[in-house]
Amino acid sequence: MTTVPRPLALLALAPLLAPLGACAPGGAEGASDTADDGPAELVVEPRTSGTSQLLQAVSPAGDGVVWVSGHGGTWGRSTDGGLSWTTGVVPGADSLQFRDVAGFDARRAVLLAAGTGPMSRLMRTDDGGATWTETFVMDHPDGFLDCMAFVDDRRGWAYGDAVDGGLYLLETRDGGAGWSRVPASALPEALESEGGFAASGDCVAPDGEGGVAVATGNGSRPRLLRGSGEAEWTALDLPLTAGPAAGATAVGFGADGFAWAVGGAIGEPIEGPRVALSSDGGASWAAASDPAIEGPLYGGAHISGVDPESLVVVGPGGIAWSPDGGGAWTAVHDSSHWAVAFGDDGRGWAVGPRGRITALRRVR
Repeated sequence: MTTVPRPLALLALAPLLAPLGACAPGGAEGASDTADDGPAELVVEPRTSGTSQLLQAVSPAGDGVVWVSGHGGTWGRSTDGGLSWTTGVVPGADSLQFRDVAGFDARRAVLLAAGTGPMSRLMRTDDGGATWTETFVMDHPDGFLDCMAFVDDRRGWAYGDAVDGGLYLLETRDGGAGWSRVPASALPEALESEGGFAASGDCVAPDGEGGVAVATGNGSRPRLLRGSGEAEWTALDLPLTAGPAAGATAVGFGADGFAWAVGGAIGEPIEGPRVALSSDGGASWAAASDPAIEGPLYGGAHISGVDPESLVVVGPGGIAWSPDGGGAWTAVHDSSHWAVAFGDDGRGWAVGPRGRITALRRVR
């Protein structure tokens, strides 16, 4: 059964519902070609993961290291730029859904499991996945973690659906070895039923200014929460489809003020924008042209080092990309993918059902 992402308030609608994910390139295939001598294309190439589980997140860690995570307690790692993969199951965790992963290097990574109450957990490895240490178990019976992001190998945040009328955000300052809750009083007031989508792991992202941005959904309007341990947290509305089981699923920040947010309606079809763009670092937003694939968008990623930024989005309808930062779109794959990420060399990966890993390469 294919899992559908969704916030805590919708848990009764389906046995598996909530998104996460991210990834990194490298390997012997060479760097992407960004010369100005012809139209750009996005090349897609299937990879063998070694697992049949739904993969929901991917994270680049530099030097050809890429981490992935998924259902059935599954984690995976490549050390050759995604050409080959090692996958495994965390002992005793085969009932958990690892909907996000953050990789720091070939040895260090953090996993986020999404689920109600104690099914939401955080784990860390310091030996390349040989052993995992549980560092947090959800401390609220109705809590539901959605995604996480690190601004460096020490400071990070994990976001979850609102509980008891307050936003839920965890913070770590030691690389995920320990977590503490950000007081709800320090955060903007939660909208009714506001939460996140544990679809790609990208509903939290570094904002390029030392803090993070959180994309929310399921409330009366999608919002972008933004702040850090030192700065006041603020909230800004996003021009995306709104309502129950709708809103923003992922957000990201590129160079020169370029930022993007994606989403849609996860449940019943709802007409409305699925991509929003910013040219001023997230201070203001406008709806973008509609991508060339159907259904909600679970994740997105920009390709670093390209001007204007190229943008790739994924969802149950496949993979679409825009070489001009969200102006025009082309569908490049029609199979379901849940998460996508690119490394600094312009190469990326998208992951999805049945252990699917698709390598992405921008060429001219």
